[in-house]
Amino acid sequence: MLVQTPEDILKANRHLFFSVRAFAAAMNVLNEKGMADALCEYVNVDRPFLGICLGLYLLFESNEENGPDK
Repeated sequence: MLVQTPEDILKANRHLFFSVRAFAAAMNVLNEKGMADALCEYVNVDRPFLGICLGLYLLFESNEENGPDK
């Protein structure tokens, strides 16, 4: 299932999150769609999550890929 809403994130049994976009651009999309908070909530309760490439980097507070971004 592809995630479309923050609720989709919270009700999933597990997540595979992969991406190759830039950190700042991806965080902007997640924040605009309200998914960043849902993803943090999902991960913070220790549910199955596999982040590949940017999918893992997005769990960090900041990135310096193209200059510092939070």
